[in-house]
Amino acid sequence: MKKKIARLVCCLFKLLYVIQVEAQKKPDSKISIRHSYTIKRIESVKSILFVYEGDAWLTRKYVNLSKRLQKRFKKRYQLGFHYKLDTKNGYEEELGYIPRETNKNIKPDLICKLKSYGLKRKKEKYTSEFSYTYQMKFEMIDPATDGLIEFAELELFSYHTPYDNNKALVKLLDKIITE
Repeated sequence: MKKKIARLVCCLFKLLYVIQVEAQKKPDSKISIRHSYTIKRIESVKSILFVYEGDAWLTRKYVNLSKRLQKRFKKRYQLGFHYKLDTKNGYEEELGYIPRETNKNIKPDLICKLKSYGLKRKKEKYTSEFSYTYQMKFEMIDPATDGLIEFAELELFSYHTPYDNNKALVKLLDKIITE
């Protein structure tokens, strides 16, 4: 009888442990393409200017994204970054994170505009953590003709901070630019 009770208690503890571990697992950051349109292809690209537009709440994400883009593209392209961020919803202190040296004076062969919008912040149940969902518009523009080359609308989900998916975003941007 005592062995049965001991086994039952042991099984109960194992079950509670598994439930606790599963409850603490965090979902992966995800990026999905909602829409993508290619108008034309551009042949030789030697320099790219990335222009970040929108509200200043993602300034740190853009700075981190710029560093990752520099690391990935430094052997293939000359890069420049320009921050056109507004502070109409506050976040003035975030603008202090923009680096002074952005190489925006390069003569680009391609302009890539990134604009984030639609931030939704959700508190997770039973924890003090948050998840974020937001959209991002990506446009590739030919500066010679000022014509649109490619347009993509992305949906991003990240856990803890909006920066979680920058590594995957750089891979996706590389794929869009080089295809």
